[in-house]
Amino acid sequence: MFDLSSDILGFAESGKPPASPRSELEDDDQQGWVQIIDAERWEQAFTAIAQTLFSWQEQHSMLPSFGAQFVHLLPTAPTLPELDAAFATILDSAGAIYGDILPGFRAILSADEAMIAALLYDLMQQSDQLLVKFDTTLEPMNTLIKHYAIGSELS
Repeated sequence: MFDLSSDILGFAESGKPPASPRSELEDDDQQGWVQIIDAERWEQAFTAIAQTLFSWQEQHSMLPSFGAQFVHLLPTAPTLPELDAAFATILDSAGAIYGDILPGFRAILSADEAMIAALLYDLMQQSDQLLVKFDTTLEPMNTLIKHYAIGSELS
């Protein structure tokens, strides 16, 4: 026997007629295109970020330390050497977030709640570490800014 009660009840509850098979196919086709575009955009963004992080790592390893660059300021700004460690940690955290954690989310194939929870926990830890290191850089950076400000040269 042919039963339309579920379709009629669905129409009565939602106020909309049931979707035609054709519109469902069009929706699936449109979702397929959106997923392809999203995948392409993801790959482009990931490639750009990975290249930038790689470049940052290369440049960071070749730079002299803040203590060596501003040795004349060490008596008035003893926290300058902390910048080297802070920026190294910021670079490591950025690498973990963009190199491991976010691609990990992309690699999850099903609703694996344990994996999602682990990745969210890792993301939270890295974000907290970034906040602490950003805070560490404030005092030494403010000292450098004050020292090299235009007004300080005129006094």
